[in-house]
Amino acid sequence: MVEAIRNVVAVGATPAGMTDCLNYGNPEVPEQMGEFVAGVDGIARAARELGVPFVSGNVSLYNQSASGASIPPSPIVACVGTLADVSRSATQALKRVGSAIFRVGTPSAYLGGSVAFEFSELTPEPLPPPDYEALRKEIAALLAAHAAGLVLAAHDVSDGGTLVALAEMSFASGARIGVEIANVLSLQEAFGESAGFVVETSDPAAFAALCAAHGAAYEQLGVTLHEPRLRVANVLDASLRELHHVWSTPLMDFYDEVPQA
Repeated sequence: MVEAIRNVVAVGATPAGMTDCLNYGNPEVPEQMGEFVAGVDGIARAARELGVPFVSGNVSLYNQSASGASIPPSPIVACVGTLADVSRSATQALKRVGSAIFRVGTPSAYLGGSVAFEFSELTPEPLPPPDYEALRKEIAALLAAHAAGLVLAAHDVSDGGTLVALAEMSFASGARIGVEIANVLSLQEAFGESAGFVVETSDPAAFAALCAAHGAAYEQLGVTLHEPRLRVANVLDASLRELHHVWSTPLMDFYDEVPQA
């Protein structure tokens, strides 16, 4: 649910309402009924904390195989928003060379539930608990930055974390604009999925001041490059075209042709 709201905010729209599709197993099985109750409680709390109502939705139960194996609990949430001036919206595609790249939000100390964690041999750890107060500040800061014309591009931090978000922003530019990050990132900073947004701005001083005024955590990560590469200090220097190939190759199992950057 938080990701759905961040997707709307990233383009500059104000979240207005949500809908859901709650897919669960057999409610006659106590454990599966417990999963359903926990899921409803979770999205209800998030809606109250962030002040965005559910205006519609549906529930699908008894999702199981003939052998009785249930699907994993799957609450699906969509968010819609309002945008007063479409000219102030932004896409995730990087726009200019030499602009500043910021991360809005503080990475969690946990990697639990992330893609990086699922494909690692790290010791099991809990999911990062949502920090709704921080998220409210991040949303307010980013919407104010959009209104002030300070956002060239923005993307929510979700599957894969900050580095994947940056790569996707570069891919959306046609893999023509690269990114250089000045400092080495920890695993949590690079691949944690709890931080809020990655933002491109041409006025870093004004953007930083606006984030500070709203009490939102922020950090300038680096700058955009003319070279089509993703660089992180002295630990990573990768071609965007090679990264795009790795990122898009799995689709070849489903489609005959994948557009190349």
